[in-house]
Amino acid sequence: MHFQWKDFAKQWWNLDGPYHILHQLLPLRMKFIASTVNSLKDLAVLDVGCGGGLLCEELFQRGANIYGVDSCPYTLQTAKEHAQEKGFCIQYRSPNQLEELPLFDLVCMMEVLEHISNPYDFLKKYVAFLKPGGFLLGSTINRSFLSWSLGIHGAEKLKWVPENAHHWAELLKPEELAVLFHTLGLKEVIFQGYGSWGKSWDFQPHLKINYFFKAQKPQVSA
Repeated sequence: MHFQWKDFAKQWWNLDGPYHILHQLLPLRMKFIASTVNSLKDLAVLDVGCGGGLLCEELFQRGANIYGVDSCPYTLQTAKEHAQEKGFCIQYRSPNQLEELPLFDLVCMMEVLEHISNPYDFLKKYVAFLKPGGFLLGSTINRSFLSWSLGIHGAEKLKWVPENAHHWAELLKPEELAVLFHTLGLKEVIFQGYGSWGKSWDFQPHLKINYFFKAQKPQVSA
């Protein structure tokens, strides 16, 4: 059965639902972001592939000015409704509503690239929204034997992720992603592995399964 994001659109904020792993991952995501910026207060942040707004709301509560983008209109509606319930001022957009977006200090794309068939064009589109000196931050899954056996097959069997949500052939190795970043003119590329035992997620010294990435848009020359 082909995976459909809309089938799970109402379950983003269910702590025991299909996205419970993303709730568990949120503290580690914030820790990785904090390793890049000392404070989020008044920073302009774009969350690409924002889903139901988990990261957007956390960033908003830390003082950032947040825009979220997602390709699934049902998921965006869930994000909008939840933010309204909380009284959070978060701007949500579809990918075809980007004309009036400002430039951003941070562009985040957590667990997004593994769902993209043309990562170069996708990255180019959103790197254009980075301010000079701004950072692209994200996470994805390596294309390795371990990522297939544990990160996809094993995770589906454990009900950590919905079935058919990931396709191994579309995953990017860190060295492949580094080439894309350099082609797009980004610098200071850093990769950081992470993983879990049970419900505990933390950084790991290897990149064999899951990894965070960071790259910077160069400052404009004087």
